[in-house]
Amino acid sequence: MLGERLRQLRKENDLTRENLAQMLDVTPSIITFYENGARSPSLKVLLSLADYFEVSLDYLTGRSNNPKINQPEAITEAEKNLHQITTQLSEESLNELLQYANYLRIKQVLKP
Repeated sequence: MLGERLRQLRKENDLTRENLAQMLDVTPSIITFYENGARSPSLKVLLSLADYFEVSLDYLTGRSNNPKINQPEAITEAEKNLHQITTQLSEESLNELLQYANYLRIKQVLKP
């Protein structure tokens, strides 16, 4: 899976094997080995790849189909506000809020 993901990311970013090899300070044949699964990159190289392509190690290695490490842009303003409010609540208030949130979820599911 790593080889497939690496090839896909490299092509999506219009990189040749030579470009990627230069960035990682390895030879282009090493990139070919990685992509074909003949060799596995070191942890240092994996981290460099994940950082460069801005993906998680789990995505790079096939443990996840979600390429993003963090998705702060996916968090809505309402979610940010809710998080800020919940950090200021007592344990008892948090439990009440959780009960109400579950009520709203059920109400939404049952809504025709």
